[in-house]
Amino acid sequence: MYRATSKNVPLHPLTTVCFPSFIFLYASTFLVLSILSFQFRSAYILLNFWSRSPDICVDLFELIPSYSKFPLEIFVMDSYEDGCMYIILTPLDATRHRYHWGIYVSVSDTYGMLYHVTNSSGQWVFEEHMTENVISSRSIVAALQIGSGIQNDTADTAHRIMAAVPVISDGSHDSKWGEDFTCRVWVLEAVERLRQQRLVANEEAREVQDDAFRLARSATSTGQKKMGQSSGVRRQTHRG
Repeated sequence: MYRATSKNVPLHPLTTVCFPSFIFLYASTFLVLSILSFQFRSAYILLNFWSRSPDICVDLFELIPSYSKFPLEIFVMDSYEDGCMYIILTPLDATRHRYHWGIYVSVSDTYGMLYHVTNSSGQWVFEEHMTENVISSRSIVAALQIGSGIQNDTADTAHRIMAAVPVISDGSHDSKWGEDFTCRVWVLEAVERLRQQRLVANEEAREVQDDAFRLARSATSTGQKKMGQSSGVRRQTHRG
């Protein structure tokens, strides 16, 4: 007959190896599944949001990934420089960071050319006209400089390029940019075409977009109109 003893029975060598490995494998699997679950939930929320969004000219800062790695220099809006090109943003809903986007070419300290698309009639249409209203506008909160030296021949070239940017009148999906057409998407395409012709700083359109969003958000959070230079313009300035 065997008797129970109080002696410790040594663990089998495989037990000392396999048990920690099992714990590590279990923890790793749990972590991966948690991350995937979060990603799927985030994707569902975004898709659900965009599926319910009306075809109006709005954009949310929080839903746009950051592409710019260069610090953004911001200063209170003073004056537009002659021959410079700007992305200008007007808030539609400041609390939710929704903006109307356009491009402004300053001809002098009193007037310039405005380019943008609007859908006030229910269909997106391109508009361009000389204006004195941008300088004195109370609604424009942010102006991001994206180029300079836009005068005479270069101004004519820039005009032709922006007038030729496609407009998806019904606001349907833009396959190039991977989202529904809005005034912001039109600006993205315009900036990309201007960059290809070296009329604006050499930087990705998405990077310009990110700088413009940050500038507008700073303006709406402080209640002051703000101006700034895009990452590409600042890089050119520092190299010069």
